[in-house]
Amino acid sequence: MVATANASSFAIVSLTPTAAGSYTAAPTVAFSGSGTGLLTATVGPTTALTLTGINNNIGGAGNLAIAAPIGGSGGGFSKIGEGTVTLSGASTYTGTTTVSAGTLLVNGSLGASSAVSVSTTGRLGGIGTVSGTVTTAGTGSVIAPGTSPGTLALGVLNASSGSTFNFELGTSSDLLAINGAFTGSTAANGLLFNFSDSGGLVAGSAYTLINFGSAGNLENTDFATGTLPGSFTLDTSFGTGGYLINANNLQVQFIPEPSTYAMLGLGVLGFCLRRKNRKG
Repeated sequence: MVATANASSFAIVSLTPTAAGSYTAAPTVAFSGSGTGLLTATVGPTTALTLTGINNNIGGAGNLAIAAPIGGSGGGFSKIGEGTVTLSGASTYTGTTTVSAGTLLVNGSLGASSAVSVSTTGRLGGIGTVSGTVTTAGTGSVIAPGTSPGTLALGVLNASSGSTFNFELGTSSDLLAINGAFTGSTAANGLLFNFSDSGGLVAGSAYTLINFGSAGNLENTDFATGTLPGSFTLDTSFGTGGYLINANNLQVQFIPEPSTYAMLGLGVLGFCLRRKNRKG
C-alpha cells in the first residue's frame, strides 16, 4: 500500500484486508492532518513511514497492518475508526499516540517519547512494548494485553476510574508487564476486570495479571469483576475477594462455581444409588 500527501489530506489507494470476511467492501482508511508535507508513506516491511505533520489520523472501518517502523517528530497520531491498526515495527516517532476509537495493537515497539492515551472508545493491546506512559480516560477505555494470549509491556500506566482490563488465562495466559509505576483508581471498584479461559485454567492456582515496578493509589477495593471464565468464580478466600496485591504484582485466583459442585454431588449420588439398586 502506498500513500502520498498533499497540503491537507490523503488516503490509501489500495487496501489488503488482514481478516477475510471482515467487511463486504474495501473500507476507506484515511491519513489526514494539517501542514504541508504531512506524510509520505509506503506501508510495508522495509520502507519506513515518517510523520512530519500534526493532527495525523490513522484508521478507518477496516483493519490496517503496518509492518514498517514509524519515525518522525511531527506530533504522533490518533487511531480513528472502529477497525484495528496493528503496528509491528520498532517505531521511534515522538508525540502522543491517541487511541480515539477502535483497537490499536502494538506488536512491535513504541519509543519512550510517545505517550499513549486510550480514550473511552479505544482499546490498546498487542504483544509488543510501549516504553512511554499510557493513560486511560475512564469508562470505556480498554487495556487487553496479548493477541490470544500474550504479554504487553508498558513503561508506566495511569489507569483512570472506569477503565477495563481483559485477560485470557489458562495454560498460556495474558500478562501486563509495567516497568515503572502502576497508578490505579481512586474510586472503589474503579477498575473492571474481564476474564476468559484460554484453555487449561486450574482452580486454586494464582494467576499473575500485572507486574509493576511500583504502585500508587492501588488498593484491594479497586477491583470489580465483569466476565468470569467459564464455570469458574472468584476464590474469595484468596487476598481480598479473589484479588491479591503483592509487592510488585497483582494476582487473581478462581474456584469452580457452586453449581459445578452441586452437579458433581448429584452425579456421585446418582452413581451410589445405581450401585445400591444393582446390589439389591
